[in-house]
Parts: sequence; C-alpha cells; structure tokens
Amino acid sequence: MDDVAVLNDVAGFALFQAKVNLRCEAGTGSPLAKAAAQAVAQFVRGELADGNTAMRPFDSERDIIVLCTDAQAPRTISKDLRDAVIRVGSEPAGTPLTQNLSRREAKALDTFLGHVRRSWSAMAIPGDEDLRRLLRCVRVLVMDLEPGGSEHEGALTAIGAVLNDPSSASAAWDVLIAEAQRAAVDRSWRVARELWNALGRRSIHAKSASSDPTRGSGPEREPNRRECADRLLRASDARRRDRLAPFQIEPAALEPEFAALRGRLPNVAPGEVRVLVGRFGSGKSETAEEWHRQAVTAYGEGRENRIPLWVDAVTAARQLDNPFVAEGHDRDDAVLLVVDGLDEVDGSEAERLLRDVRLCVADGNSAAMVTTRPNVLDPGLDGVDAGLLTEDEARELIERLSDRRHWTYSWPRELLDSVRSPFFALAAARRLGSGDVGRGEADLIRGLVEEALSRASGQSATSEGGLFSLLVHAAASLTDNAGQDDGLNFLERQRLRATRLVTIDGGQVRFPLPIFEQWFAAQSLLEPGVEVAARFAGPSSFSRWRWAIAIAILSAQARQIDAILAVGFDRNVGAASWIVQEVSKHRGWREPSASTIPQAEAERRLLAAVRTWADGLGPASGQLLPVAADGGGVQLGVRSGPGRFLAIGRRVGSFAEDACTVLPNDVHPLVPIDQIPAGWWPIQTGVVDSGALWPWSAVQHWVARAVIPMLEGHDVLGPDDGVWACERSWRAARILTGRRGMLHDPIPMDEVRERVADHIDPLRGAGVNIETDPVQITIEGKVITGFDLVRLGQVATASGPPLLARPVPAPDVRPTDGGAWAWNLYSRPTTVAFCAEMMGLACQAYDEALEGPLRRFGWSLGRGAGGPFGILGITRFRGTGLRWEDRPVMEYVQVPVAMFEELADHRALIRSANGRAAFLPALSDDDASVWWEDTREKAEERIRGEFRLRSECGPFWRMSSASSVIETNHERPASQRAAKWIFDDLKKLGAAEGTSPQLSW
Repeated sequence: MDDVAVLNDVAGFALFQAKVNLRCEAGTGSPLAKAAAQAVAQFVRGELADGNTAMRPFDSERDIIVLCTDAQAPRTISKDLRDAVIRVGSEPAGTPLTQNLSRREAKALDTFLGHVRRSWSAMAIPGDEDLRRLLRCVRVLVMDLEPGGSEHEGALTAIGAVLNDPSSASAAWDVLIAEAQRAAVDRSWRVARELWNALGRRSIHAKSASSDPTRGSGPEREPNRRECADRLLRASDARRRDRLAPFQIEPAALEPEFAALRGRLPNVAPGEVRVLVGRFGSGKSETAEEWHRQAVTAYGEGRENRIPLWVDAVTAARQLDNPFVAEGHDRDDAVLLVVDGLDEVDGSEAERLLRDVRLCVADGNSAAMVTTRPNVLDPGLDGVDAGLLTEDEARELIERLSDRRHWTYSWPRELLDSVRSPFFALAAARRLGSGDVGRGEADLIRGLVEEALSRASGQSATSEGGLFSLLVHAAASLTDNAGQDDGLNFLERQRLRATRLVTIDGGQVRFPLPIFEQWFAAQSLLEPGVEVAARFAGPSSFSRWRWAIAIAILSAQARQIDAILAVGFDRNVGAASWIVQEVSKHRGWREPSASTIPQAEAERRLLAAVRTWADGLGPASGQLLPVAADGGGVQLGVRSGPGRFLAIGRRVGSFAEDACTVLPNDVHPLVPIDQIPAGWWPIQTGVVDSGALWPWSAVQHWVARAVIPMLEGHDVLGPDDGVWACERSWRAARILTGRRGMLHDPIPMDEVRERVADHIDPLRGAGVNIETDPVQITIEGKVITGFDLVRLGQVATASGPPLLARPVPAPDVRPTDGGAWAWNLYSRPTTVAFCAEMMGLACQAYDEALEGPLRRFGWSLGRGAGGPFGILGITRFRGTGLRWEDRPVMEYVQVPVAMFEELADHRALIRSANGRAAFLPALSDDDASVWWEDTREKAEERIRGEFRLRSECGPFWRMSSASSVIETNHERPASQRAAKWIFDDLKKLGAAEGTSPQLSW
C-alpha cells in the first residue's frame, strides 16, 4: 500500500490506497482489481516500519487497510461495498459471507472478493474465514475534498480548532497539502513536529499558553470566563429541553444526532452573517444551538475571545435598546451571535433585525447566524439550507427512539418526506414508542399534524378562521393540479405568510411538509357540497388524493363516510377498498367500546354498505359476497347487541328490492341447520370493528375471505376459449379418462367424446339442463362441473384435432428406472420452453380475469394498472436434477409490454407462442447469467424511473421480480400463476386475505 500511510502513537498503521472515481468493475485490469491486489499483498506478506526503522509484519489487531476514493464514486462503492465489508467483517466465524447482505451488497462484495481470490491464489487458496479476517482490516472510505465538500469543510473546522487564529485554517490546509506532496515525491515520513514547523514558517501557530492573550490578562479572568460559559450552557440546555419536551425525549437520548450535527456545522467567518434556512420542524434552531454551544465551550476554555450570545427574534423585536450586547459587556465587544426565529416576527421587523445584525458584525471580528423559514427574507439573500435527515437517518432515529423496528418501511412518500424534518421524526418516534403503532399511516399523519397545530407556534393557522380557510383552499387546489396552482390571489398569499406552515415560491404557496398539504386538503372534503367523484376518477387524481381521503374519513361522521365511500365504490372498487383498509387498519374487536350500535342505524348502514360493495364489484359480486346481489334485491337481517355485537344473516331466495330487518334470534352459525328459521341463513355473529367505518370493513372482510375460494373454485375467470377454460378442460379430460400420470400425454379425442357422452346423456335423460343447472360430478374425489362437460363436448368434435393436448409443452424424456422427479421428464430445452409458455399464458390469463369478472377493479389492480405486461426470465439447472435440492428453478421479472422487446435482446431467448414471455437457459457458461443480472437490474431501474408511467397508472401499479420452483406437473400451471398474481394485487387493496390460492389438480 504505497499511496498514504499514517502511523499513530501506539504504532498502528492506517494504509491508504487512493483511487479517483473508483468503480465496482469485474475487469482484471480495473482500479478495484489493482487495489484488491495491493491489499492482499500487504495483508498476507507485507512488512511495516514500526517507527524505529525496525520491520514487522502486518498486524490485523492494530493495522487497517483503507480503500479511499472521492465523491464521484458510485453507490456500489460508496454504500454497497462499504456496508458489505463492515457487516461481513463483524460477523462471527462460520457465517456464510453473503447471508445477511442485500442483493446489491452481495453483488458488490462478490466483485471485490473475486479480485481478492485471484490475487491470493498466487500464494495460497483462501477460505471464507481467511477472507473474513482480511475484511475485518479493510475500510472503504469516500471523501469529498473539493472546496465546499463535507470532508473539506470538516477538515478546515478541525484545523481551525487547534490554531491560534482559526481564520488561518484554509492557509494551513494548503501548507499541509504541499508538505504531503513533497513527502510523496521523496517517499519520506513527516512527523507532527515537522508539520508544525512548516506551518510556523507561514506564521500559522497552534494555541499555547504564551500565544493566547486571555491567559496573560490576570488570574481573575479565567474563573469569570468559565462561570459565564457554564451559565450560557445551562441556558442552552434549558432551551433544548423546552424544544424536546412535547416529544417526551431527553437531550441525552439524541447525543448521536447532536454528534453528527457537530460534524456538519456551517463555517461562519469573521464579519459574516450566515442565514440558516429550513422548513417548519427542520431543526434549524438545533443547528444554531449546536454552533452556539461550540462557541460557548471554546470561550470557556480560553480558545475564543468573542462573546457567545443567543437572542430570540421575538424578544429582540420588542426591545428598545440594542439587543445584541452581551450582559456585562460593552457594545464594542466582539460577539458570536445567534438570532433564532426571524420568521416569527413581522416582515418589516425581520428586515430591521437583519440590518442590525449586519451592523453588529461590521467590526470585521464578530460573526452571526440567523435562522428563518424559506422565502421570508430577501430572495436574493445568500442562505444556507439547514439540511434535512436522509431517509435512512430518519428511519434509524425513529426506530431507535421508539424501539419499533420495520414500521417505517410501509410508510407513504408523503410521510417519509415529512419525517426527514428532525422534529417530525421525533414526534413520530414518540407516537410509535407510546404504543400508537397500530392505526395505520393515515392516522399517524393526522396525529402528527394535529399535534403540531395544537402547539402555540401552530395555533394561528387553526384559530383564525380566515387563514384556516385559505390553507384548506390552497391545499385542495395544489393537490388537484399536482402543485401547479394554489388557487389564491396575491393578497391571499400575503396573508398566509403569517403562518409557519407554508412558503411562497415562484409566486405560489407551497407546503414544505407534504403531510400538512394532505391534512388541509382532507378538510376540504368535509365541507358541505364538495364534489368527491373527481378524486376517484382516475389513477392520477386518486394517487394525489388518497391520503387526504383517508384522513378525511378518520375525522368524518358516519353520514359523511357513507357519502364519500358510495362515490368511491361507484368509481373504482379497488381504490375505495384501499381507503377502507387504510382507515380501519388494526381497528379490531379487541379495542374496548361500550357503545351499542342502534338497531335502526345498523339496518340502514349495513344495507347501504352491502349494496354499494355489490354494485362496485359488478360481475364478481356473486362470487365474492354471501348475498345474491347481481341482478336482484339484497335482503338482510341484523340484530344489534351490547358492546358493538352484531348478528347478521340473509334471506334465501330471489327478491326485487333491497331490504334489511331485525334478524330472528335462531339465525346463528352454531344453531343446527334444521332449527334455523326457514328462509334465513347466517353470515356473521360477533363484535364488529370500532369506529364509524364498521359496515364497510365488515363487508370488506366477507370479500377478502371469498377471494381464495373464488380463485380455487369452479367458476371460469375468462372467456370460453381462454386460458382458464383451456386448462380446466385439460384437467377435466384427465379426470374423465383416468389419465392422471406425470407424462401428460395427449388424450385421443374419441376417448374424450365417449367419456363426456357417458355423463351428459344420463343427465339430459333425467331432464337436467347441463348449460344452466348447477351440475357437479365427482370422480375418485375430483370434481368437474357441467361447464367442463359442455366445453369438452364442444372441443372434442369429430371435425376437430385427433388429440387433446396440454396448453404447455409436454414431457419429452421417458423415465428409465421406473421412477423420477417430475422435472426429470423434461429435457433442459423443453424445461425452458415450458417456463416461457407457462408464463406467457399466465400473463394472458391475468388479462382475461381483469377484462372479465374483475373488470370493475380496473386501474387499481396493480399489475394490470399500466396495461399488458410480459415476463423475462432465466431457467437455472443445478447438479444432476436427481435430488430434490437440485431441482431447476426459474427467476423472472415482469415488465410493461412497451419495454419487452427492448430488453429481450439475447439471441438464445426462447419465447412463448403469444409473445408475452421469453426465457434463457443458464447452462455451462456465464453469458446467460451475466445477461440476466444486467437485464433484471436494467428492468428494475427503468421501472423505478418511470415517473410519468407511475403518475398515469396510479399508486397501485407495480411490476415484480421473483424466483420460484417450476411446477411442471401442475394441471393448470398458467392459471395457478395468474391466480397468485391476482391474489397479491387484491391483498394490497385489502380485498383478499390468507396465504395464497392453490388450484386443485
């Protein structure tokens, strides 16, 4: 390692290998390969001078190897490889190297270890634990040392802290760089004394007793200075506790965050006013507080002569004399000044205070930091962004303080963007930590906003009716048109400047915190006469309004809830179902409630909910609801009891009108069938969900429980000549003819016709109408329906093909030893063709269901929201295939049809007959695997980047990737695959529950 070596005072080395724009490249001549080779050479047989010219071997207990690069390095190096090296190196011996890594981390580590193994193998063959020992000594370091870069600024701050004149830090940096370059040229060491001598030649000196003027001004000065610093720190502690009090968090709990903040404090030069700009709750006051505390500490230790001073802008605006003079000091004394909250005073007062601050620092020695919200002061003012937490930092903070893991990963973008403001992250942590975790994201958004508005700083927006109405109007308009127009005039915008909740940017009101825009937009939905239909009209509008709708329903009365959801189910049943799921999330029967639902209200609201759900589901209602609602009336009975107890049943028969009455006492699931009153059938008995949403969530539970029976049942989810019907016919023919083996040989049509006639003729002779009557025939425990018989009779005509074949490729290998796994009956090319054909038909079957019984879900059914999709994949073969663990598997990614041909660019791809799927065999070479990894990553990146498509297709649109076994022996493999996709999409909407459908063989 010959770029940089650092020797510490305990004779430990940090050996730096510096590479500009280091990338995670697999090439043997790449910079990463060269860095890995040098690391291995140093680790295995390197020798180091211990400081006394004696040589010693590399010691993994005290030496480290640092791969250092600049800020241009991609994420694969700066995060994936860095995190993988740390994690694997810290794990106990015996842990598989990539077991606990993400896919990206594992890929980056595999690339690096490939170089390591290649270099190491010239000396010995390393085992996994050898590699782990090396990784324990390796660090990946990314440094932004360009002017203004974080490490550059941090270095200047650290250098300035040890200099007598901190303003000389930049000049000292240049001297140290020059010394390092000279050391590199003559390949020699520089010890600390030599570096200080080089600085001294430029009149740059360290702090010392002789050079610090405060040390020689008399013994009485130091106690006063320390007492002053102690007093200022106590005042700072009190302010910090006051800011954290609403969150019930002690400052000590946030020490990791304060430590990180200290590392990125802005540099304020003498004579400079630094304006710290940040949105509501962004922590700008805490940043200024930390800068102030650093100044107080330096002042108390005698390293700083300027007097630290904290001034509240509201207090300063009321003072008649100069507020920027420290107590007990003259106005000519230099200060390090903080003016906090300039946005909380009138605009003219803010401008006046800023002018006074500039006068204060005009002595060329004082410096000041001012905090404000965006766009409060002159737009041309050079401000510094207070900086928000990264998404990962916000998650880590919330989970650490609340002791709740993984809750944040389902949060919507609006909520995640808002909790990047530190004080909203603290509020979220407090709510989660207090046990308020089970009411869903919409309830959390509502709680965070209403908690913020209830504090003194936010009350003006809700206590003054005019401002509140303007905020509601602006939020609704911005949500309606994706932030393009706030719907306000100039005077109305000027009035809203008085609140802390919005800024004016580009002549439009903006809500810096998305959750506030959603909350105020929700209030507009509760105003009388508001049109709700447009919010459900399409995927784009619903995507913008869905959280506002959910928040509105949380606050609404029963009448308003019923009105909003009636419109929602009419426009899109899936979108409305998602709202019901989000609002009723975890509001179960376990919640204590003494209220009894009035009988009349139970009858009226339950009937309305069932009818609305039935109309919303359309052709699927007959399969998903326990009442016959398609084409006729709904007749229900309900009986209300104490503590939200409801017994629900239905009348048996056909009716012209809807009605709901009192349910007879004996209509109960536990009552013997012969004792249930004639004409009635029980549906549900028990306690319903708490809250006013109960009838909608109750019916949703009925629907969700019915989805798997629908998918596994005997109804066909597509046209008579579609995939669902063809695979059902194949299954029925195998049952009728008794040909149930794994070979799936084609069946002679003559035999099919004979077996169909054997069953149809007696039924017709008995007066049964096969086409309309519910007919089911059981043969050896397997059920086929009248529809199956009729369709088989139509397929097996004399003029048709002589054989009935399976819709997917049949086995082409015959077992030689009397036994084999199902996949051993397929050659490798046929296995790949099977995957392609099965997945192509599965895509078609999904479309059939979406165009058929599930058509009312439309754009809310996730995979179909963006139109037809295709499948790209690879089939992997392991070992001989003779053992269970060697069975072949397929990996695939779903892509929009518009991207399919662009990505399906490998010459060896095997395509389905309908062109919707293409698979590649992974055989002996790496070409297929490399293509697959690149294609999958490219597809996922393209899909993530399709913001326009996401906007047009709505919030539920999704394409997924997966790895699974190949069900070669399934009688309905394409239907099975499509059923799982449908189930997953419905489950996202709250319209399905359970594990996964398993279609019968």
